This record gives sequence, structure tokens and C-alpha cells, in this order.
Amino acid sequence: MRVSNSMISHNLLSHLGQTTENLLRLQEQMASGLKINRPSDDPMGAVRAAAVRSALAEVAQYQKNAEEGKDLLAMTDSALAEIVELVRQARDSGLAGVTGTSDAATREALARNVEQMLESIVRAANSDRAGRFLFGGYKTNAAPFSLDQSDTPPVTYSGDSGAALFEVGRSSTVAVNLAGDQVFNMNGAAEPGLSDLFSTLDSLKDSLLSGDAAQMQTSLDEIDQHLSHLLSLRAEVGARGQGIELALNRLSDTEFSLKDSLSRTEDADLAKAVVELQAQQNIYQATAAIASVLAQMGLLEFLR
Repeated sequence: MRVSNSMISHNLLSHLGQTTENLLRLQEQMASGLKINRPSDDPMGAVRAAAVRSALAEVAQYQKNAEEGKDLLAMTDSALAEIVELVRQARDSGLAGVTGTSDAATREALARNVEQMLESIVRAANSDRAGRFLFGGYKTNAAPFSLDQSDTPPVTYSGDSGAALFEVGRSSTVAVNLAGDQVFNMNGAAEPGLSDLFSTLDSLKDSLLSGDAAQMQTSLDEIDQHLSHLLSLRAEVGARGQGIELALNRLSDTEFSLKDSLSRTEDADLAKAVVELQAQQNIYQATAAIASVLAQMGLLEFLR
């Protein structure tokens, strides 16, 4: 087969074009640090990378949920700790009044102290985080407890029994709140037959004012039940927090594994890319030199 000048020129241009594309591809890899900059670079690798990115986005959402849940539980535990301390102070006032040696003035002062503890507990029960009330169940946008010392019962609950469940993994949820009716036994939600905590404290206050030792003792017994319940709730909150910590650790491990997989799928080997770039530059220069020589030879033949 006769090889014409046009065939030679066509082949040279084809080689130059291919070499130029390789140079651009390698330069792009070095600039971006990625060997897959568009699906056509590696269709299967691009599909794998997209799947890994989707999994990473899912893990990031679980991590966000877990961190938010962790903060809510920490604030709930802090509020419960404050409430427990306030209830203990009210109990101490009741114990001081039930001894039988305190006079009316002393009992009145103790009753006022219990009243102040009751008000403080209501404020703690209405604790919120950035406008999200901790003990309202699903109703987190408004304070769940209202206090009216002249009413019976003195405190009303406007929340519900909803448990806020946060996803911290596939098929893994954690309740990040405690409903106020369960915490304070509103309408016997946690312990039927036992007055709610606020009514118990109000009864203790009234018995101190009246000097009714029997009622004082009944109120103190009920306070002990409430304290036991509150402490068990603190333990439950602590266990949930530990569960979230374990979930965060698993998510961190999963994130590391996915990022490593993504790196192996799409990150460029820069050392290899530098070597290939130098080789392609050499090929380009050699091909361009040959094209230049052939072009000059063709021109000389035409002049003859």
C-alpha cells in the first residue's frame, strides 16, 4: 500500500491530538487532585464514588442527629439534677417542721421556703434549649407547666406524652426527651395513686402552715417516692447518652472507612501523574518535531 503525505499528516495530527488530550487530562488531575473529574474518565469509578458520597451524606445526617440528641439529653440531665436538689431542700424543710419542736413562726418560714422551692422547680420544669422546651413531649414550642398558687392543683401541664426519637443510624433511634407528665407524675402518668410532685409540695406547705404533723409525714413519704423516681430518670438519661456516644463512635469509624474508600476510588496518584505527564510531554515534543521536519520536506519537494 502506498503511503501518501496526507496519510502521514493525518496520523501525525491524530497522535498530536491524543497526546494533547492526555496532557490536559494529567494536568487536570494534578490541579484537582482527582483522577475522576467527569464520569467519562472512569464510568464505573464515578458510579462507586457517587454511592460513597451518598453514604457519607447519610452518615453526616446521623452524626448531626446524634450531636443534637446528646446536647438535649445533657440539658435534660442538668435540669433533673437541679430539680432533685430543689426537692431535697423542700424535704429538709419538711423534716425540720415535722419534729414537733418548731413553733408556728418557724413552720411558716419553712412553708415559705417550700413555696419558693415549688416555684423554682416549675421554672426548671420549663427549661428550654433555644426555644425548644425539654419536658413538653411533642409540644416543644411553649412552656408546658403553669403555676397558680391559689388553684388546686397549683400546677397544670399543657404538654403531652410524646417521645422525640432521633435516628442515629439505620434502624437505630434514641429518645432524646422526657415527657413532663412522666417526670412529675401529672395525673398519675408514672405512678397511679401518687400525687404529682407539685401537689405534694403544695400539700407539704399547707401542712406546715397548719401544723398537721401527720400530713407533713405523708407528704414527706410521697417526696421520697418522687426523689426515687427522679433519680431513676437521671440514670435512664445517662444510659441514653452513653448509647449516643457509642453511636457517634460507630459513625466516626464508618465515616473514616467511607472517606478512605472514596479516596482510593477517585484520588489521583500525584507521583504517578507527574511521571506520566513528563512522558506525555516528551511524546508531544517528539511528535511535534517530526511533524515540523515532514512539513519542511513536503515544502521542499513542492518547490522542486
